[in-house]
Amino acid sequence: TRDPIYRQIVFALSAVEKEAYALCRFLRARKFDVEKVFELLDEAKVHYAKAKESDFYPDLEQALGFSRSVFLSQYPAVFSGNAKNGCPVLYLKLGSIQPEGIKCIVTVDKIARFFWNDVVHAFPS
Repeated sequence: TRDPIYRQIVFALSAVEKEAYALCRFLRARKFDVEKVFELLDEAKVHYAKAKESDFYPDLEQALGFSRSVFLSQYPAVFSGNAKNGCPVLYLKLGSIQPEGIKCIVTVDKIARFFWNDVVHAFPS
């Protein structure tokens, strides 16, 4: 049997994403190679468990040390709801993403906090 945490990771977007889309997202990420999907999930376990311990960072300002608007000034992204087929829709203003600015304000650990907060707390609301 597989580790039950895999299910939690795959369905992390369950508030905004139906089961078929969640499964397909992981399968597409590894070109439908199921063993590679499990390798990906093995890598994700540590990161997921760490974020879960902190309830996926409900207070983003406390988790990052600055406001959401500061991060979004460097990484303009907006979750707009769901498409007709039920998939979550996130718009990015690609030409305006500032990699150097992002590196100045966050570490890799802190940027993960932003995305966990978005997935678990911001997307569903």
